[in-house]
Amino acid sequence: MNPEAVIQKAVVQSDRLAIDYPNFQPLESVKAQLAYVKGILDGSIEDRSRLNEIIGIYAAKEFEERDMEFANTLYDVELIVDRLKSGGL
Repeated sequence: MNPEAVIQKAVVQSDRLAIDYPNFQPLESVKAQLAYVKGILDGSIEDRSRLNEIIGIYAAKEFEERDMEFANTLYDVELIVDRLKSGGL
C-alpha cells in the first residue's frame, strides 16, 4: 500500500474510533498528527520539523486494546514517518 493510502486508512479508522471514544485526547492527538503527515505527503506542508514528534510506538500501543487493526495501521504510519525523516520519501 502506498504511503498516501496508509495515511487515508488511518484517518478513516480514527474517524470511526472517534464515534466510540469522543474527546479521547490520545485519539485527537493522533488525528492531528495524521493531518500533518498527510500534508507533508501531498505537499501542502513543507515544514518537516515536527516529524520527530509524530505518533511513534507509544501511540500505537495506546490503541492495541481498543482496536488492534488501528494500532497496526499506526505502526505502518510510523514506518512512513521514519522514511520521511530519512529523506526516503
